[in-house]
Amino acid sequence: TSFLRYRTPAGSLQELTSGWWDYVFTPIESTTFSASLNVDPDITTAQVGQILFYGPNPEVATSPDWDDACLFQFNPDATGDERSTQIADCQIDVWQYVEDPDDLSTRRTRCTETKSMMGGGNIPEKILLADFNQDGSNYEVYVVGDVFEKKEGEWRYDMCIDENHCTIGGVPSYTYDGNEPGCTSNGGTWSTNNDCFNQLTDATLYTVLSTGAASNDEAWRINGQWCQQPGGDWRDTYSSFAWVIHDDNDTASDETDDTRQILRFSDDDEIVRNGWVISNRLVYSAFNTDDGAYLLREILWTDADADDEVDTNEVTKATLLTGIEVYELLADPRSNHAGEWFFNGLRFSDNQYITGTFNPDADDPSASLATEADITGQIETLVIVPEL
Repeated sequence: TSFLRYRTPAGSLQELTSGWWDYVFTPIESTTFSASLNVDPDITTAQVGQILFYGPNPEVATSPDWDDACLFQFNPDATGDERSTQIADCQIDVWQYVEDPDDLSTRRTRCTETKSMMGGGNIPEKILLADFNQDGSNYEVYVVGDVFEKKEGEWRYDMCIDENHCTIGGVPSYTYDGNEPGCTSNGGTWSTNNDCFNQLTDATLYTVLSTGAASNDEAWRINGQWCQQPGGDWRDTYSSFAWVIHDDNDTASDETDDTRQILRFSDDDEIVRNGWVISNRLVYSAFNTDDGAYLLREILWTDADADDEVDTNEVTKATLLTGIEVYELLADPRSNHAGEWFFNGLRFSDNQYITGTFNPDADDPSASLATEADITGQIETLVIVPEL
């Protein structure tokens, strides 16, 4: 009987969806973007009052299963299908994703690619908004939480040859079709038998058989082809800081043309514990499984080609703090701490909960760390109260 409901500014109540067990949402508010960032007013006025939420599709009447959830943008002023828009890639049935297309070229591409996706029980812990490149054209959506990573499959095929042929390293070579001297002089073996070869993976030969010189050669034929699932499972799951690409304006130029994508910014050896957006700067706290240390890291972007697009090959990460599991992080509101960030966390070197500040723009942010001497213990919530 759980539900997610929305109270409009006029006081009426709207139910978005129901039947799910753990809703995560964030409102799109006028305060989300600072006027000092020169954000286009259309961004703040057109979408104020809308919600980003993770749960089942509001437009589906059936009771949701565990794999029915995704990330949606909900517009309470719209009707019909426009009330909710799926903005994340939530294709978690990998086998269906690979096998659904009718054309083999698409199936082969999907088989061998790797991709990240949300969906099902991978409920994000946080949904964050930022204008990362600060171009004022759109906001980006980020999530902190588990993300699926589709593994790379292997495209295999069986084939038979009904004529003399050359094999090199046990694989037929159409390059030397009918050319015994060329075959043997290049280390191949000339065969006068009609042979069949199974479980082939050679991409060059497959291209020749499918679209090249051998594609109309009746003596060389593919008997069957399929996607071989990687061992174990199709998916790995990473606790991540990830970018949810939801709009053509956001699509990175070095990625595919598909509008909806999930791009993980955190590394494979990191377990992300928390994430924040501070003045449109992206920061996350993670446990590094290689060295067993906690890191506070900032995601950086350098627009090397000056196209205002966040290309993933232009994204790097800088480590701000090491050895501290950060629980809370925010820009310090005190005038005498301008530019500094306020935090609390567990310092592993002496097993102490600490609260303090540091300068994220210092050459060595760790060296700028200053702790509050009279505050001890773990702080779960910080509330900023302005001085009157």
